[in-house]
Amino acid sequence: MLAAGIDLALLFLIFVWPGWELLSFFNDRTSDVLGLVALWLVVDLVANLTAAASDTDWLRSAAEFAAAMLTVITLGWILAIFPFDFTGLAVDWTTAIRVLLIVGMVGAAIGAVAHGIRLRRYLAERGYASGRGWPDHR
Repeated sequence: MLAAGIDLALLFLIFVWPGWELLSFFNDRTSDVLGLVALWLVVDLVANLTAAASDTDWLRSAAEFAAAMLTVITLGWILAIFPFDFTGLAVDWTTAIRVLLIVGMVGAAIGAVAHGIRLRRYLAERGYASGRGWPDHR
């Protein structure tokens, strides 16, 4: 539930108040990533709420897999666009932010693989991932 609260807080801070425009280190390319960031935060919020509310392993694994994959995509897009401008600040944070984005992408990719394996294992145990179609449950 803490992660869901963080997602909600970020959505509020970025899009409602005070808004991303007030932070001086964002550049004019920021609007190029905001749509994907909003989608990412909403999907992560739904995944976190699903994980907290559901005791169904496959549903939690599927939600967490989707959120982790979207995290990789979003962080990669932010890295490619790099909507930050640290000129005028006492410290140039460019390298540190790039490293943090890459570390986040790697961590999310590892999480996606783990959730994907868990989902595949769950489906295989129930006969859904055998490659022979859906099992006959008569």
